[in-house]
Amino acid sequence: FYFDKAANFYWQLNDTDNAILNFGKALTNSKKIGNTNGIKVIYTNLGLIYSDKSNYKLAAENFFFFLAASRKLGRKPDVAASLLNLSSAQIEIADYSGAEKSLSEVQKIAQELNDQKLLKNCYFNFNKLYEKQGNQSKAAEYFNLFAMLTKKIQSEELKEKEMKAKQMVDSAGKVVQQISAEKDI
Repeated sequence: FYFDKAANFYWQLNDTDNAILNFGKALTNSKKIGNTNGIKVIYTNLGLIYSDKSNYKLAAENFFFFLAASRKLGRKPDVAASLLNLSSAQIEIADYSGAEKSLSEVQKIAQELNDQKLLKNCYFNFNKLYEKQGNQSKAAEYFNLFAMLTKKIQSEELKEKEMKAKQMVDSAGKVVQQISAEKDI
């Protein structure tokens, strides 16, 4: 627990070398006690740090271990998140077939879970993948899917905010009416 807190502290200070060192110690402790969820989180953090450092090979390794822990826990949203992160690193190290396989599984899970944001991010990574491969028609296809889904999500979020604002106005109106009625008594 101490090493994890120290690692996060160093990470916030952008001292990634000490963050990595302390996450490593936290990982050792989590493995000793069999804390699979803790292991998953630590591998995620290490993968993100290595991505920030542009060390995509080590990022991919850590995201792969994040994936293994997520599968062990049986949490589909975590499996999809780990695959999405893994695909980003795979694209950067030119493991295009691995990235395509990871993204295909993300797409399947996103559709099963009806998770539009996950699907949008999956389409974005497919776009990056096909751009890197020089396949402009596929890249454009996935960019269009990404853009359409982004607009749909934004529209739905705006409608939801408008409904909440209307409910607040209606609620405030009822309170005003109630106060007015009490004054008349």
